[in-house]
Amino acid sequence: MGISVQRYRIDYRIAGGLISFELLSNGNHHGSFEFHYVAYDEDNRVMIAQWTKIDHGYTAIEFDKISQGAYRFRQMLQIPTGAACLRLVVRDGIGDHIGSVEIPLRRFPESEAKAVGGQNRSAGASRDSSN
Repeated sequence: MGISVQRYRIDYRIAGGLISFELLSNGNHHGSFEFHYVAYDEDNRVMIAQWTKIDHGYTAIEFDKISQGAYRFRQMLQIPTGAACLRLVVRDGIGDHIGSVEIPLRRFPESEAKAVGGQNRSAGASRDSSN
């Protein structure tokens, strides 16, 4: 028997002016990002922790778009149903800047979590019962 999970979609948007890039000899820019998440139970014990690293070269056009707007990244998470909070951490690997946020999670009874198992949730958002 597996662990029951709730699925969350996290959409990151980081202001381009807050991110550091390395200028490459070919005129492109290199960015390095780490996206970490940790889910805790109500006793503050770690239930799951994972991270994703992105090292990528950006053309001048892509770099201009990011620097004048934002860097966007989407992450799909599967968090154990007993999780009480979710901590998200983003690290700019070039500038060595870190930002984090902790989000309390709405907990669903085990029976309800199984009933909606395939449904995606936004972190911190309540479930829409009108559907």
